[in-house]
Amino acid sequence: MCQPPQLDSFVLSDYLNGYTPSIKIRRALYIGRRCQELALESYQIAYAELVQSTCDLETGKIVAKLIADYDKSFVKDSMWEEEARRKSHDEQEDLLAQIDAQMKQHLMKGASDAQAELGRLYERMGLPDKAAAAYLKARDYCTSMEDQSKMSASAAFAGATIMRWAQVTNYAAKALSTSKIPNDPVNVGLQLLLLQADVGEDKWSEVARAISTLNYESASTSQVVTPMDIALYGTLAGLASLSRDEVKELLINNPQFRKFLEHLPVCLDLLQLFYRSQYTDALVRLDQVMSLARIDMVLMTHVEKLLSQIKVNILVLYTQPFASTRLESMAKALRFGTASKLEKELSELISSGRINARIDLVNGFLISYNVEPRDLALQKVEKMYKTFDDQSELLLSRVMFLEEETAKTP
Repeated sequence: MCQPPQLDSFVLSDYLNGYTPSIKIRRALYIGRRCQELALESYQIAYAELVQSTCDLETGKIVAKLIADYDKSFVKDSMWEEEARRKSHDEQEDLLAQIDAQMKQHLMKGASDAQAELGRLYERMGLPDKAAAAYLKARDYCTSMEDQSKMSASAAFAGATIMRWAQVTNYAAKALSTSKIPNDPVNVGLQLLLLQADVGEDKWSEVARAISTLNYESASTSQVVTPMDIALYGTLAGLASLSRDEVKELLINNPQFRKFLEHLPVCLDLLQLFYRSQYTDALVRLDQVMSLARIDMVLMTHVEKLLSQIKVNILVLYTQPFASTRLESMAKALRFGTASKLEKELSELISSGRINARIDLVNGFLISYNVEPRDLALQKVEKMYKTFDDQSELLLSRVMFLEEETAKTP
């Protein structure tokens, strides 16, 4: 379980309103399971969206029971349940009959259209796996590259609902490869799906660099991810994978990304503190940002690893300007709790070569190996001398060998 996001003026309904109905429902249910304090409101939002936009009877029954556990006065919508049951059954039977009739007459276009409509019905029924399968079958019936591209896109969007990232990447790429309109809203949505798949597979460098190229006007209208998501993903990915200068160039000074950051100002504060090397304050902001990440169902499996990666990046940067640093002061500044925890982290970074230093446990200091320019020049000369000496030995050996061979020749 986790706490509600520690952000000023966080409103759950506003946070969820930017998504498609299916994603909104799944995100609301995820938050309800993860956050006790937001559970009732999350389930109420999910149920309202189910009744308004779907005929997902099974999920509706589950959510109604969850709400009733919190609110004994809750009354489920029996009329919607009956209508959803009838409508989904009748539509499914009708579409299956249409597909069969079209196939018997070898009318591939008609079969493809009916199969695609069946996929949309399955989505409304809360069956994204079946929806994706229906879209792919419709793709097999398509008679044009354009129609195949549309069905690949539909399969990708269905996969994103249930976070099947391999499926998303495969079919989004196929749809984009045959597209002729780069700035088409569907294509922008597909590009954001690929971005979200990289988030789901913790490819932080790719995420940060892809987000730095996004156009706000086109990306902000998509219901795949919201502007707040893009601000969150870009900030965390940048802190985990970029240098200070790259953070400034690709994120802070990027006019398009700054527009996304307006939807989540705490992220701009965090990036600026990071760039200015104000790491103690940056870690406070990081805790606030991570409180939002913990209710994000795409980030859910990566939160702790991502947090650790960012803290390691900060630790490496913190040590760079100093010839020596007191471990106790560093532990306090970077909120490690105790110097012993910091020592363990530093030991691993020294072993991996990310920090060029040694730990003086007796006096409690981290001492950097600052190589003097004269020492570097001497090392270079010694290396050149060794190379020359080795080559001279080889040349001398070859001359002696040739002389010996000549002497043996009658």
